Amino acid sequence: MKTITTKNQEESATPAGLPERLRALRKAKDPKLSIDAAAAGSGVGARSLAAYETGERKPKLDQMLKLASYYQTDLAGLFK
Repeated sequence: MKTITTKNQEESATPAGLPERLRALRKAKDPKLSIDAAAAGSGVGARSLAAYETGERKPKLDQMLKLASYYQTDLAGLFK
């Protein structure tokens, strides 16, 4: 059976690899760094960061910029 996706579903899809990369960047910064601590340091909400790391939500550009700055990378570095 073929799955049909709507335009809204496609737009809301999380970019491939982003959740894994966000977790990897957090662990690379400090293996014991919690989501709460990373959220506080980056200025992103803890619930939002947890949702980004699980792929439940897609971050908007302003949130990605905060995370890139916190993890000392550029936007492309969030997807490598």
